[in-house]
Amino acid sequence: MPKTRAELVNKAISLLQQEGAGQSIDTEDFQTFDDAVEPLLAELSFAHIITVGDVEAIDDAVFLPLARLLMNEAGEDFGRPTDPAFRQENENRIRRVLAGEPLYTPARVEYF
Repeated sequence: MPKTRAELVNKAISLLQQEGAGQSIDTEDFQTFDDAVEPLLAELSFAHIITVGDVEAIDDAVFLPLARLLMNEAGEDFGRPTDPAFRQENENRIRRVLAGEPLYTPARVEYF
């Protein structure tokens, strides 16, 4: 079942605050993460990693890696430094999920 933008933000926050699971999320914290969603998705689209057409219908297959990427990026505002290796790992997870999709591009043929 597709996930929403709010679910993405909530998951990213819960990943950052694992020790405080079950606590309510401050409006300011939610807004900080929510403000990072569009720039992150634009960056991933520009890098040809993934294009999320509808942020209110995020595919389950890429939901967790996207939440982890959002947590990694917005975590700087909460004292957690950005980890390039963690980012690369989650970008690769998204690539692996999408690798099985058809490309719908013409095949280049080379005749002998």
